[in-house]
Amino acid sequence: MGDKDGLIGVGIVFQPTEDGTLYVKKLKEGEPAQRSGLIRPGDCLCEINGRDVFRQPVDMVKDLIMGPPGSTVRLGFHRGTD
Repeated sequence: MGDKDGLIGVGIVFQPTEDGTLYVKKLKEGEPAQRSGLIRPGDCLCEINGRDVFRQPVDMVKDLIMGPPGSTVRLGFHRGTD
């Protein structure tokens, strides 16, 4: 999942809802998110590197997730109805 600036993502396809919540739609095979075994379709993205991103614009979230190859990003998810 790269872009023109040489930045890459973690292999998550998000499905935004009308209220701006981002849910994991699917994980790309062999990408870091899928290899971690910790993220599942239906999980709700809430945090990136300690920053609250609940209901934030998709473009802002993408900018926070994307980074140079080998960089680290810490994602926080909410699962289920908790």
